[in-house]
Amino acid sequence: MARRSEHPVEELRRIAIKAGRDELHEKGLREFSARGAAARMGYTVGTLYHLFGDLDQFLLAVNADTLDRWLHDAVNVRPVKFDKRALGFLNSVLVFGREYKNLWSALTQHVPAEIPDWYREKCAALPDLLASYLAVHGYEGTDARRRAALLWAGVTGITSLALAGQADKPAKMIEDLYQAVMNA
Repeated sequence: MARRSEHPVEELRRIAIKAGRDELHEKGLREFSARGAAARMGYTVGTLYHLFGDLDQFLLAVNADTLDRWLHDAVNVRPVKFDKRALGFLNSVLVFGREYKNLWSALTQHVPAEIPDWYREKCAALPDLLASYLAVHGYEGTDARRRAALLWAGVTGITSLALAGQADKPAKMIEDLYQAVMNA
């Protein structure tokens, strides 16, 4: 086992988050354990609790990293035409969910006892970004935020249903949702 003093705290947090993400990706939320993540990083489970406080906060840090990685891919790796950015953004949710089912499930199913403000802000940034994409279609302010919130809620639901095998043609459902919300 390594010693905490071998790494600066921020580096140790990064190592822990990567180990947690790998553990979650491989095993899923139901079989996820702090011990498994700690073993992956070569530290004791006490180190994780020292760094994050409790399992909920550790999972929130892992989920925040997952959101950052998905958003980077959605915005930078899979770029789409400017006038199609909103729909491309929505479709990237389904693509991500299919590619990283266990990470997606952790994002949508982990409900911590207490959600810190920093995590709420990170989650709110996603529909805010989507609202900014709606400006090209003439939607701004409260109207854009309302439409973005509806689209975000709908696409996360469609993706979750698709991954549970309860939605036929989810990409078509996302397109239909998009058209319905944009034309309402």
